[in-house]
Amino acid sequence: MSGSGDDPLTIDQAYDRALGWHRNGALAQAEVLYRRILDAVPEHADTLHMLGMLAHQCGHSESAAELMRRSLALASSATCWSNLAAALLALGRLAEAESAALTALGLNPAMLEARRNLTRCLEGQGRLAEAAECCAQMLADQGDSADLNGWLGALLVRGGKFSEALGPLNKAVALSPADTDLLFLRARSLHEVGRTQDAIQGYKEVLDQAPMHSDAALHLGLVYQDAKQLGPAETMLKWAADLAPDNPYVFYNLSRLYRLMGRISAAIRAAERAVELKSDFALAYQALGNAYHGAGEMERALEAFRRGSALAPDDYGLHHNIIACLRTDWRVEGRVFRDSYREWDLRHLGHIARLSHANTPDLERRLRIGYLSPDFRNHAVAYFLEPLLQAHDRSRFEVFCYSQVEDEDAVTRRFEALADHWRVTLKKSDDDVAAMIQADGIDILVDCAGHTIGMRMHVFARKPAPIQVSTLVGHDTTTGVAAMDYILSDPYLTPDGYDDHFTETLIRLPTVVAPFLPRGDWPDVSPLPEGAPLFGCFAEPSRIGDVSLELWRRILDRVPGSRLLLKHKTYEYPDQARYWRERFSILGNRLEMEGVPGSWAANMESVYRRVSVVLDSFPLTGATSSLIPLWMGAPVVTLAGHHSGQRYGVSMLTNAGVPELIAVDHDGYVELAAGLAEDRGRLKRYRECLRNTVRSSPIVDSTAVTRAIEDEYRRMWRQWCGSVNEAEHGLETGI
Repeated sequence: MSGSGDDPLTIDQAYDRALGWHRNGALAQAEVLYRRILDAVPEHADTLHMLGMLAHQCGHSESAAELMRRSLALASSATCWSNLAAALLALGRLAEAESAALTALGLNPAMLEARRNLTRCLEGQGRLAEAAECCAQMLADQGDSADLNGWLGALLVRGGKFSEALGPLNKAVALSPADTDLLFLRARSLHEVGRTQDAIQGYKEVLDQAPMHSDAALHLGLVYQDAKQLGPAETMLKWAADLAPDNPYVFYNLSRLYRLMGRISAAIRAAERAVELKSDFALAYQALGNAYHGAGEMERALEAFRRGSALAPDDYGLHHNIIACLRTDWRVEGRVFRDSYREWDLRHLGHIARLSHANTPDLERRLRIGYLSPDFRNHAVAYFLEPLLQAHDRSRFEVFCYSQVEDEDAVTRRFEALADHWRVTLKKSDDDVAAMIQADGIDILVDCAGHTIGMRMHVFARKPAPIQVSTLVGHDTTTGVAAMDYILSDPYLTPDGYDDHFTETLIRLPTVVAPFLPRGDWPDVSPLPEGAPLFGCFAEPSRIGDVSLELWRRILDRVPGSRLLLKHKTYEYPDQARYWRERFSILGNRLEMEGVPGSWAANMESVYRRVSVVLDSFPLTGATSSLIPLWMGAPVVTLAGHHSGQRYGVSMLTNAGVPELIAVDHDGYVELAAGLAEDRGRLKRYRECLRNTVRSSPIVDSTAVTRAIEDEYRRMWRQWCGSVNEAEHGLETGI
């Protein structure tokens, strides 16, 4: 055989020369000689192997794999198996590549390249924990390197193990401090573990070295957003948009930010841009739907949520939002919510296995009650939960609070002091929270959120307590969750005939669903204002439906010189105020809109010195927004609806002792409100007596309401104990 000239070569000499050319990058010459060797010796294993390697290097991985398999059929070697794994990886045949890499390691456990290929296989299959273990083994075998530490850190980040990722990422950055990709991964991990200031500094380091790093600008904006620094967040996200104008994720996050800032029109435009850039981006449709929802554009919101859900049918949030939009349609009946939430449960929670319970079935022992809520804070729900916890009989009940609170405040600290045991569930997995509740031995677990923001329905689906209860304090319809046993209500939220609106067993308490606690810093009742009547409504504007607007227009028409004050923090934002004024244009120049600078307590005296009559919103009626005006001497007119979410005004007013302020139809609502506004004598009597009426009513009798709730808890417990004892007795009889 001859080489490049006429000099004769043995097969071994020709192979060595071809290998030398191959290593020096003379691939064309090497290929010619490899093929001449195979012409002479078709079963030369080393040549088949190296020709396969050359083919792989030239991008012909299918041919490479075939050549390497022919080589391995002749002589098995760890190197060839590892290189076959690399070729199969390039072809996307990950399972075959994994098998080849494992075979290589079986022959040579210390072979770094084979382990590297195995790590790539596992990573490509999404088996990130196994890939991280494999990468960690390479580090143990080879020692620290920026490459391997960075790879391990990246795998841990992708697997959501941000705390674990910080160790290798810190080592990688120390070894390669100018690597902006490593700096970015470390900053992201710091953000995810809640080290906000370190994350801000980390992203700034990336941008100092790489000012055009759009992902760093985006994520720095997200850190600022989480830290409630909305101005800097907007600056960074807009910078990211300038750097990456075709990145849909930037505009998706801009939409979320603008919604937080109250700039609803900007939120809609940003979400529309995200959808335009990526038409199959389900989360962008969610952002668009949320923006429309915040703008009261329910039909458009519903369309956006449905398009997003079609793209991501397993996204429980999108499915939930579709159902939430139905709440603003006054024609929808309670059975529709029952069927919709039941279907939500089957789709998203039906696969979840339930836990077993070792609770001692002693009928009269002290029970452990767990309350899970995102609203142990300055929130409307707190007005009802705080007096309940205060009034619990601690000789009969041990109280655990599971806090899902995002932004803790002074009210949070009060709840913490009221709990016998305080647990934080925020940012913990569903499995971890369920295990915590089970380990605490909770007998009855109470859901205080339903399907609102911060809900943990996936925890309840695991059934960490033998008895699970929801309440119409935190949510206004059924949960639809099969693992939820009971739901607390009252005779006015859910009169006779409403039981089939719920998947849970409906428990009607004797008076009200929960006690109400007026705050001590609220001002005294002010005198009845003089002049033309000023009506008021203090509901969140997206709760105000077209039915309300038409009824309010009729009321203002009926009462000469009257006006309507809408007061809510939303109106503090000029963009929002302009938007809502246009949306409510049916009311013309008789509409006043105000924000809530400072706190509601600081605004109350000014408001009630001007407002004569408060109008409840519809179809979503108010609880605290009904009770607070009554406490301040202002009568509230409500319209009774046909499911629980439309009957909070009915329950609050009945229990507060003023059922005469409830209308049963549209005409009655108009007549009641207009007639009341024109009857100054009646308004004056309400001013003088309403606070005392409320003070002596069942709704603020926290002891009586709590005892009624405790009696129901005990009844539920006895029933569960009976079922356990019956099951055990049946087992003994069968034996």
